[in-house]
Amino acid sequence: MGGFGWYNYGIYSDINKAKTTIKNFDSELKTQDQVRNNIIELQEQRTNSISDLEKNVFFTMREYELAAVQMKKLATKYDIDVISLNLRSNDTFPELNKFSKVKTVPIERLQIDLRLSGKFLDIGPFFDDVEKEIKLVNLHSYKFSLDKNAAKQVIADIVYYTYQMEEEQGE
Repeated sequence: MGGFGWYNYGIYSDINKAKTTIKNFDSELKTQDQVRNNIIELQEQRTNSISDLEKNVFFTMREYELAAVQMKKLATKYDIDVISLNLRSNDTFPELNKFSKVKTVPIERLQIDLRLSGKFLDIGPFFDDVEKEIKLVNLHSYKFSLDKNAAKQVIADIVYYTYQMEEEQGE
């Protein structure tokens, strides 16, 4: 009888070790599954973020130049003279890649400088139309001054920002 108890105790001990091992593996698998799910969720969020970003950036300088041409057309629509239009194709974005530990950020902030002359009440609707029709530019700043050469007109110095991004290659 004692041998039988000793034998069963050994089996019972092995069963408990196996249960403990299975419980540890199960816990580790759950943890790894959660990590995997978190990675998949972050990849989906990144894909969605890039997709949203792509709606608000240029990918070619041609698109950037076309935005400026469209601004000139809108100015003409409101009988506003474009005194100057300057496309600053140099990057004005703060240096992000100094701080990026994982991947370089393939985005540049570009500037469109406008100097307009027209009636004050026509320049407001011009701003509205630019916002509606050219989704890829953002009004950064503006300054009005009186036009010394025309009594009923103002000079508007306007800066628009836009963003250019390199298209991401398939991963």
